[in-house]
Amino acid sequence: METRSPLPSSAPSLFPSSSSEGGDFDPALPQNYTGSFGLQIVSDLFLEIDNSYNEHVINPQGPFLALLGNIGRVGNMCRIGRPSPIYSEFAKFLFRQLTQFRVVFFVARSHESHTGTWAETVAFFRVFRAVARQRRKQGEDLGDFVFLDRTHYNFDKMDFHVDGKGHKVTVLGCTLFSFIPEQLAAKATAEVVDFRKIQRWSVKEHNDAHLRDVQWLNGMVDGLEDTTRRTIVLTHFCPMLNPAAVHLFEFGRVNRRG
Repeated sequence: METRSPLPSSAPSLFPSSSSEGGDFDPALPQNYTGSFGLQIVSDLFLEIDNSYNEHVINPQGPFLALLGNIGRVGNMCRIGRPSPIYSEFAKFLFRQLTQFRVVFFVARSHESHTGTWAETVAFFRVFRAVARQRRKQGEDLGDFVFLDRTHYNFDKMDFHVDGKGHKVTVLGCTLFSFIPEQLAAKATAEVVDFRKIQRWSVKEHNDAHLRDVQWLNGMVDGLEDTTRRTIVLTHFCPMLNPAAVHLFEFGRVNRRG
């Protein structure tokens, strides 16, 4: 069960069980999966750099996959006169993941928007999700695609191998753009490639997006009154400054087929 919502007003209305969704409830959807919980996290593949969408293989290590941004490029594929982005190599890559995983979560970041606009990127993923669900209803064996743009997704009963009981799980997700202080705005504009490669994207738009994501995420977390519910937050930018949450690494050569 996936929901995009404004700031929460009360926890009960934000986190209904799937059976309370009435006509929207689909017993075949993966949120009713009752096996063990395993979330595989992948980010920053940059598949558009060498057009390696067809070559890159993700070997499943669990039923759920989180693609947390800088995976490929949507760019300007959504513009009138261009071929449908649903038939792009990027879309084919995503469909392949849906044949391997019960749920694929996606958080967009800057590289998805390079050569295009952020609005076009959002539109692509919403259309992709609708097409994927339609293909599943027509009989294709595909998992559920969830675009995490200030979105929450509920599971009813998941086994964490802790106490043998089924747990309710909520996944919260957004890009969580960074904040650029005013005194660094000119430097960021000059040196950060995103402000040249994403059309109609400025420090103001970047900071406005940061504020929307922070307000939404804080509101959702504050609304979690059910102490039995497990919560997972998926973002591209790190949601905290705690050194324990930051893993330093050096960029190097990566085996894309690994």
